[in-house]
Amino acid sequence: REVDWVQCDGGCDGWFHMHCVGLDRAELAEEDDYICTNCKDADQSAT
Repeated sequence: REVDWVQCDGGCDGWFHMHCVGLDRAELAEEDDYICTNCKDADQSAT
């Protein structure tokens, strides 16, 4: 069974299973940025 991964572009550079973060390969192009919830929360609390 193949597992698709996505890397966070928000600063932590963490890797996440696409299924676990609610994404599908068809929804996210290679050049699209993915920002994980931790980085989104950190960015919102900094403003």
